[in-house]
Amino acid sequence: MANILATNDDGVKSLLWSKLCDALEAAGHTVYGIAPEKDQSWIATAHTLGRELPLTEIAPRRWRLEGTPADCVGVAPLVIQGKIDVVVSGINIGVNTRLPMILASGTVGAATMGAMMGLRAIAFSYAMPREFFAEAKRNGGIVAQTAVATEAMLAYCVQRVCQLLSEKEIVFGRVYNVNFPAVVTPDTQCQKAPVAITPLESTFEKLSNGSFKQCNPKFGKLMNDGENEFTVIGAGKISESILDWAGINAPTPVSSI
Repeated sequence: MANILATNDDGVKSLLWSKLCDALEAAGHTVYGIAPEKDQSWIATAHTLGRELPLTEIAPRRWRLEGTPADCVGVAPLVIQGKIDVVVSGINIGVNTRLPMILASGTVGAATMGAMMGLRAIAFSYAMPREFFAEAKRNGGIVAQTAVATEAMLAYCVQRVCQLLSEKEIVFGRVYNVNFPAVVTPDTQCQKAPVAITPLESTFEKLSNGSFKQCNPKFGKLMNDGENEFTVIGAGKISESILDWAGINAPTPVSSI
């Protein structure tokens, strides 16, 4: 069995995170949960500079950190006794699809930090139906209407993490980015798909007083042909995309365990 670091960007009050920790633990793994004290969405791989980061134990092997998702991963080797076998980030409320959103995601950012430390890393996100989103944010990510989907997602996450742990090679800089559709059942299929490449047109609106306020992002026309992770979840399937950050400008180095 493995040592798993579980984190997120929705904060330590996320039930999707705590239930995922419990589900991985029930599968026989040793799970160390370190999550931000508060919601840290859209913060990517940001690190906290210039101040101390208090860490508070809230339960056995569960902590809250006054920092970012990437901070949570960065401090983990100083907190966890023994080797970290995989970094699991999520389950996030809201999808992390399309390249501009992926780069901005704190969920993917935490997994990316793990990948930059030479660890296996996987991020899970959920296309929470828009009509339940606000209530889910207030209630740790779970509402009555998504309870069935939650159980199916947890079971899938455990299965996928176990598969990842069985792989003999670790590809430096690789993040597996998994997105669940709005409706998830035990029979929902997974499909591997490339990242959607869409220009980002705007994320802010200008107010009448001259200030600016963040708004829902607006995207331009899709630049790559064929299926992508966005169309896959739109078809009711689980999408999985491989983010090979180290392969941007050079061949991806592989290390064997």
